[in-house]
Order: sequence, then C-alpha cells, then structure tokens
Amino acid sequence: MDPTFLALDALSFVQEFNEANPSRNRRALVSQSISEPSRSTCTSMNSMFVDAGCCNSGHTVWGLVLRNLNGETVFSACKREDITAEPLLAEALGVCWALQVATDQGINSVSIYSDAANVVNCINKRSNFAAINLIAQDCRNLMAGLANVSVMFISRTQNCDAHNLVSLAKVVGSRTWLGVAPLVSVYSVSAAVPAAGCNVFSCVPAS
Repeated sequence: MDPTFLALDALSFVQEFNEANPSRNRRALVSQSISEPSRSTCTSMNSMFVDAGCCNSGHTVWGLVLRNLNGETVFSACKREDITAEPLLAEALGVCWALQVATDQGINSVSIYSDAANVVNCINKRSNFAAINLIAQDCRNLMAGLANVSVMFISRTQNCDAHNLVSLAKVVGSRTWLGVAPLVSVYSVSAAVPAAGCNVFSCVPAS
C-alpha cells in the first residue's frame, strides 16, 4: 500500500474514534434532533458544504465546496492555519468561514451545510455552548447581511467532498479553485467512504 494513503486512512479512523469517544474530563455534547435537508431544499438555493479537521501537528484545516442550483461544483477551497482548536471550535470556525466566503463572493442566496450538529444548533439558537457562542454570534451577524441564507445539518456521508478537501489542505495548505479541486478523487481513496463518487445529496460507490 502507498504509505501516504495508509497514513491518511489511519488518521481518518482516529478522528472518527475521537469524535465518538469524547474525553472523560469534558461534558458530553448532546445535540437536538435535526432533520436532514430534503431534495427540494437542496436544489432551491446555492449549496455550500464545509468541514473541518484538527491535526496533531498543531494545524487546523478546512474544506469548502460551493454548488450552484443545478448541483454543479463552481468553487472549491481548502484552508490550513497554524492553530490548535478543539473539534467543536474548528467546525464553528468553518461555518463562519463559509459565510464569509459567501459574503465576499456576493452570494446572497445560499444554504450552508455542516456535519457538526452541535454547531448548527448553536448558530440557530437551539442550544448553547460557551466554547463557540461568540463564533455563533459572528455567524448570525454575517447571515443578517445576506438576503436568503440558512445553516443546516448534513450527515458525514453527504459531506464527502468537503471532507476530502480537509485531507487535501493538510498537504497543499490554503488554496482555491474554480470548479472541482484537482486530486480530490485521489484523496477520496483514503477517506471513510472508499473511492466514492459524490453528488449534492449523497456519496455512492464508484462504478
């Protein structure tokens, strides 16, 4: 096996294990029940998918994918910063980044999708987490400047393109592309869903 793919695969399993097994000295974060977006909701607005990752090396990384009303990827970005952040904070910063990108790009109608249920709840004032309350308020301030915007929960399997860009950010740092980012299909081999082809609604096994 390629050592790079093996290392990324191992890192992905470690991240999933840590998310499912929070440290004993931290209060477990319990999210409210959130319904996932319907097909009609996904196709009525531009869709922006965002994900975050925390590295043992002291980096925090993010991935972002923007799709138009036809479900076509028109913009991709990844970002890496030399900061250490807890997963909850990293995910909240990711949503804030996505809203800032939408604002900078002049996109007034957009649905932001994140697979961090607690962050989505906090931004939508359905829960309260001291660690991210200020970031959640920043998100709401950015939302107030957009004509039609929502922040919604989406499952991990539906967020695979943004997740793959998180892995890419660990290697290439902060980059942006018009359309689909190169090499994303290569990194999907080491992601939680092997060799997946992704669309706006779900990940399906590649034929």
